[in-house]
Amino acid sequence: MLPGSNIWAVIFFVMLIVIGIDSIFATFDFVMSFLLSEYPIIGQKLKKETFSLIIVLLNFFAGLIFCLRQGIYIFQIFDHYAVGLPLLFLELANTLILGWKFDMLTLDQLMFNATGERFPKPLFYIVRYGLVTIMLVSFIVSFIAEFENPLDLPWWALIFGWALMLAPIVISLLGFCVSKRRILCCCDKYASKPVTAKMIEYAHDQESD
Repeated sequence: MLPGSNIWAVIFFVMLIVIGIDSIFATFDFVMSFLLSEYPIIGQKLKKETFSLIIVLLNFFAGLIFCLRQGIYIFQIFDHYAVGLPLLFLELANTLILGWKFDMLTLDQLMFNATGERFPKPLFYIVRYGLVTIMLVSFIVSFIAEFENPLDLPWWALIFGWALMLAPIVISLLGFCVSKRRILCCCDKYASKPVTAKMIEYAHDQESD
């Protein structure tokens, strides 16, 4: 038996708690930063501490579903369907947006304005072609594998899992193909204006002789 096994057990579970807190802090900070930057009116109407409390309470009540007697099975469905394929698709979408829609030239100019440096030329081809190809192949292979019902779920749970998996993908496609004003409707007037290439003056740096 390991000497001091009780102490090591306590240290182990404290480590798990710290890892969990670290992960939720990153997610929480992302959600807070996105909402406050996308909708500045929130910061005008609510204090940041109050808005943080609202987000924490919403996450707490949503997480109670995993504390039920069937919570472990619900967690397995969420862990498999809401995390795997949607993340691959979002990474593919990020690569397409960064490489083509937002344009690497625009990002290159933003970095030059901030730091005075530019991206190396091979990076443009890596992002536009290499990463897109890798992410697309990974997404197609993973999507085909989902038809085999890897968790051996009953039909109603399988439908629920597929709904979890397809919901973020459909929402992402709507955001990619439909204008922001049509999606948000009446909420668009409270949203911040997007940064476009026309708002950035692109000027190639000239080397001095």
